[in-house]
Amino acid sequence: MAKTPQSHHSCHGRFSRPVNLLEAAPHITSDLLRLPTEILVEIFKGSDSLDRMCLALTCKYMLQVSSLVRIRIPSANSSAR
Repeated sequence: MAKTPQSHHSCHGRFSRPVNLLEAAPHITSDLLRLPTEILVEIFKGSDSLDRMCLALTCKYMLQVSSLVRIRIPSANSSAR
């Protein structure tokens, strides 16, 4: 039986943030985003990897805040929670 080609992408890599997105000034429209950065960092720290990644992708401001915490991309083979 022939093997299928392996993907060169790793599901265990570190989440990287595009620098050009972080340079743009965020436009804050939510009460959540008005919380102090320290509180938002604690929210990130209290979340699992998948939730951290989802939070980081919600808007430019949360992407900026996410740069203060480590985010690992969860494996597709492991459970999300």
